[in-house]
Order: sequence, then C-alpha cells, then structure tokens
Amino acid sequence: MKSMPDPHQPYALSQPNAQEYLNKFWMIYGLSEGPEGMSGWDDGPLHPSVFWFEWNMMKLAWNGHSEKMQHWQRDLLLGQKINGLNASNEQADGFLWPEPSNPRWFGLQYYFDHIPRYIIGAYLYYVWSGDRDFLKSAMPMLRAVMGFLWNGMKLSQGIAICPGNNTGLPNTGEVTTYMDCIRSGYIDSWTNTAVYTALQNMAELEAISGNPATALRYHKAAEAFVAQFDKQLWNPATKRYAGWRDIKMKQHDCGYTYINIEALARGLGDADKACCIFDWLDHGKAQPVWKGGNNGSTDIYQLVVAPRANTIRIPNEEWDTFSHVNRNAQGKDYSYAYGGLVEDGGTMLWMNYYDVQARLRWLDADHAYRKLTDMLYRCANDSRFLSFGKKGSGNWRSFTDFGEHFLAIGTNYDFPESGLAAMSMLYGFMGVSADTKGLYVQPNLPRDLISAQCSGIRHRGNDYTISVERGSTIMMQERRDTASILAPGKELVQRIHITKPFDLVGVFTGNFATEGAEFRMTLLRLGTEGPQSVACQQMRCDPDNTWQYMPVDDLSAGDYQIVLSHVKGRMAWHQHSVEGFVCCAVSTPVTPLKLPDFTWRMSASRGDFELKLTAKQPFCRVAVPVVHDKGASCRISLLRLMGSQWQPVQETRHPNLGGVDRLLMDVADQPVGDYRLIITPSGQMTPRGLSLSRGLYTVTANERSSVSVPAGTRVRLG
Repeated sequence: MKSMPDPHQPYALSQPNAQEYLNKFWMIYGLSEGPEGMSGWDDGPLHPSVFWFEWNMMKLAWNGHSEKMQHWQRDLLLGQKINGLNASNEQADGFLWPEPSNPRWFGLQYYFDHIPRYIIGAYLYYVWSGDRDFLKSAMPMLRAVMGFLWNGMKLSQGIAICPGNNTGLPNTGEVTTYMDCIRSGYIDSWTNTAVYTALQNMAELEAISGNPATALRYHKAAEAFVAQFDKQLWNPATKRYAGWRDIKMKQHDCGYTYINIEALARGLGDADKACCIFDWLDHGKAQPVWKGGNNGSTDIYQLVVAPRANTIRIPNEEWDTFSHVNRNAQGKDYSYAYGGLVEDGGTMLWMNYYDVQARLRWLDADHAYRKLTDMLYRCANDSRFLSFGKKGSGNWRSFTDFGEHFLAIGTNYDFPESGLAAMSMLYGFMGVSADTKGLYVQPNLPRDLISAQCSGIRHRGNDYTISVERGSTIMMQERRDTASILAPGKELVQRIHITKPFDLVGVFTGNFATEGAEFRMTLLRLGTEGPQSVACQQMRCDPDNTWQYMPVDDLSAGDYQIVLSHVKGRMAWHQHSVEGFVCCAVSTPVTPLKLPDFTWRMSASRGDFELKLTAKQPFCRVAVPVVHDKGASCRISLLRLMGSQWQPVQETRHPNLGGVDRLLMDVADQPVGDYRLIITPSGQMTPRGLSLSRGLYTVTANERSSVSVPAGTRVRLG
C-alpha cells in the first residue's frame, strides 16, 4: 500500500537544511496556526475573519490534506453579510461587512482592504477545487462586492477611493485597513494593490460564467489600472510608492515596505520602479530604532526575516490610538516606540512571501532565494523557531532569543498569515499555479537548488506530487559525521571518481552561522601527465551547511581531485570518517543559444573587457573562451538592463586560470533583454568569444508523467 504524503513535510529539496527548515516552518506556521496562536492540526491554519480570506486560501486551497478547512472556508465565503443581499447599513449596496455582526470593525471604523481580498479568496477556492456549485452560489455575492468597488469606491474612474470619513487626513481620518494604527485612507495603496488582482480574477470568473462583455470590462480596467496606480501613488521624491493619498490629494510616505513589495509581487510598477524600490530596500537606511533588541539600528532588514514595515516613524497625527492608546501621549518614551511595533518599525513574517515573490518577478531566483533562506536560517537559529506560543498559557514567551518583543516581530499569535512565507517555494520557485482553465508549472529554481518537490497538492479532485529538476546528481558522497576546519594556509583535498559526464561539482560546507566566509575551490583532472587544473573559482560559504556548486566545462567521466583553500572567515568542509569528504557531481542539460554579432571592447583606462548583447531567449550559463598567460586570474561581472538602469546580476572570481580555456558563470534563469558582461583580468588574458546556454527542466507529476521544459516555459498539467 502506497504511503500518504505527510502534510507536515510536503517539501523535498536538494538542499537538506533548507528542506528541514522549510518543512518545520510549514508545520509551525502553515498548518498549526489558529487565530489565537493555537497549536495542533485540528485547530487549523484558518482565521475566520474576512480580512484573512485571501491569505487563508493561499495556504489551503492547494492542500489535499486541508479538506476540512477548505469546507469551513467555503461556508465562510458564502456566509458573509453584504449590503443589498443579506444586510444593510449606511454604506452602499455591495459593501462587505468586516464582521458577521457589525459593519464596522470592532464596532468602531469602516475598513476596505478586505473587499478585494474577498474576491481573490473566492477565486482561489474555485480554481483549485473546481466547485461549480460554489461558483453558482458565490457569483451574485462577488458581483455585488465588485459593484461596490466599481461604483461605491469609484473604481470605474480608474482607482479605488475610500468613501466616508476614511479620508487619510491627519488627526481626523479613520483607519482603513488591517494595519489598524494608521490613518491611511482615501486613495489607499495597500487596498489598491489587492484591487489590481481582484480585477484580473473577476474578469476570469465572469468569462467562465458566460458574461464576456463584463469580463472584457474588468480586463481592460486591470490593464489601465497600472498607470493609475503609478500616477496617484508613486512618490518621485523618494522613488517608491507612498502609503496613501488623502482627500486633499497629499501623499503620505513613511517608507511602507509592505506596500511596495506587495505591489511589485502582484505585477504593479515597471522595471525602473522595481530597481528604485530594491535599491532602497537593499542599500538604503531607516530611521534609528528607539527601543528594543535592535536599539539604534538603521538597517532596513534589522529583523532579518523581512524588511521593517516602515522606515520612518509614523507621526502622531497619522497614528490612530485604536490598538495602542498611550503611544502619542508618551512619544519616544512609549514602551513600544519606533522599532518596537509591527506597524511602526517592526516586521511580520508574512511579508517575506511578498519580498521573495517580488524579487522573483523583477530580479531573479538567486536574489529571491537568498531572502527565503535568510528567513529560514534566522528561524532555525532561535530555540523556538521565532514562535511565541499562546498568550496566557505555559508555553508563552515575550521575547525571541535575539531580544525581539512579540509586538516587534509578528510571527504566530495574531498572525496566522505567517505561513505564507513557505508558499514562495510552491508558487514561486516551483511555479505551480491554477486558473479557471487548469493547473500549471513554470519552474524558476536558483543556482543553489538542483531540484524541488511538493506533495499533497490537490487540484479539482486530483492529487499530485510535483517535482521540478534542473539537473541530475550522478555521484554523491553525502554521509557526514565530522568536519574539517578550513584555516588560513591549510588546504583540504579529496580524490573522487565520476562515472558519467558532468558540468557541476559541489561540496557541502559550513560557516559556523557567521557571515563573510569565502574559499577557493579548484578541480583537477588526474591523468598520466599528472593533475591538470580544469576549473577554479572563489566562492562564498553562505548560508550555513549547504551545497556549494561550481560550474565546469562538460567534463568526461574519470578521476578528479577537489582542493579547497581558505580565503577568509570561519568555515568547514563536511566529511565522513570512512567515505571521505562530502561532495557531488551533477549533470545539468543546457542548450546553446544562437547569438547576434558582438564585439569585445577593451578599456584602455580600466584595462578590462566589456561586451554588450541582447539575449533573445532566457539563459542560465555564460561561457567565455579565453587565452591567457600562466598565473592569470580574473573577475567576471554580469549586468542586466532593467528599464533604464543597469542591475547587477552576478559576479564571479577566478583566482587561478591554470589550464582553463573557457570561463564559466552559472546564473539563475535570466529573461530576454539587454546585458553587459565585464571581465577584469589580472595578468595577460584575452576573451575570444561568448556563448549563452538555456537550461532545461524536468517536470514530473506523480512519478509517472515527466516532461522536459525549457527555462521560462509554462507547462499545463491538468
């Protein structure tokens, strides 16, 4: 009898530590989080409030083990109160109540960000379940809610506008969204990011419901929405999206990171805006923290798992005291001053999902994967995986091991949406998605992952285990019980026999959970004429305890030797006392691309070589034939033109070319576009050409049907 996949362990990755941490994260935050931080599968990962409906379905709709929760969510979607259908109050017809018993949240204020998220949640439930009875019952409700957006919030004029006293004005404007301490309103950015997705989803639902004219209207509105969003909410002074534009048309911008990353993740903005936002996030500074474990820090990623929610303290006049009544009166002396609250200088785990997805959409899988692993390793280095437990119970704690208060970093307790951060592996890197027409896979793995798999996927009654691979491991020594310390002046050497051709060689390294460790990796072919160097590259040992891969030039089977040399930092090479050092060889199928004419140009002033070219297909490998003198070395830099800005893709160092006659650089899949390649030599070296290669993925469903997919290709499974 075939064993059922474990819902607590859905992921299988070629990186063992990342797999362990991702599954543990999913078990804690994806499966077992209830609205009060309850633990246990029976409590479930579903929050009953309408604010969480999109997030609930992102975690549950695909999960074949969550049938009980999916049925509960179905009932919740169909049981909401909507003006003009089963409820009435001072808002226009189609207004969706935020609570079952009150049109105002906690009886105090009207909120509006839940309205588009309700449409998205219903869409997600339908496209994964295929439940036609649900769709028939839900469409009158969805049309009413979309009608409120279209008319009551004036979306028909280009962008959604909050009615009533949700003006966004200082001191008087009412809170508009889930971020219930901020007087955002009128043209609210966070609400409108979801409006963009809701328009796209509603267009699909109307199309399959037999209303092509209405579907076309929403489709055209979505196309025009991007320009309206930019016009109203892009701040040219700060080069990011503002939090909102008030009724007097003034923008309010305290560096709201969650708005910017979600906008980019949903497809809003353009390449130039994405460059500006990532430059701000990765190289900018925030206002110094006033209180807490990171007091004085100006690092936007001070909490590691995600950027601060905002980089500038929200002024008193824009702060509503709904949740924290003493904040304005006590100012800087307030117990949870700037940096001590999730809404004001703190962060929330769920933001990591949008950060990763935004980087996948606009940068590449390597940039995105680094943010995912930063988060996972941060969790793993805390004794409780950053969780706080249930408040008032015996397992409750107020601070993480890093001295961060539970109000400064939203993990569990009140944040059941934290599990979203695990979904970037399925939706992003594996590229699994569903729409009204079917189930799809479009893989986009980083260099550090050779394969990824997710089990327990259910689409329209069919169960799937889906795997994506960009190569196959042909030799591996993976048992490890000791570690050799790589110290200055010391080399570690391992002889290996490889039985088939290969183009990647990997070693398993550790850095003692410190940053900045680097080493030199050299591969030598062993033969009758003695060892011959065939590849040498300087590499970072990051993150801790992971496979590090070096591309090599389509080498044949035979005997080889790996040499590791210390460059800087603390690091170790793992080994087994009997079998030797942990290493592997991998074969990654790639297809050479036909390139237009190009010319290497040498800079007389800088002494480097530069080439500009246009890639007309995605690529993942750069190869440069070279001639050089003995002892030459070089650095290779690849840049991509995003909009009008050159964005660094990757840089590699080749410290000793030896017998190498082709320089190789592996990158995450790069899209069609314009690129610059710069080679900076040390010693005599001249490039003699260039080739680019496109990767090939193997997509497998249920271990039965496999298909080869060129990088950047979307394949339909069901």
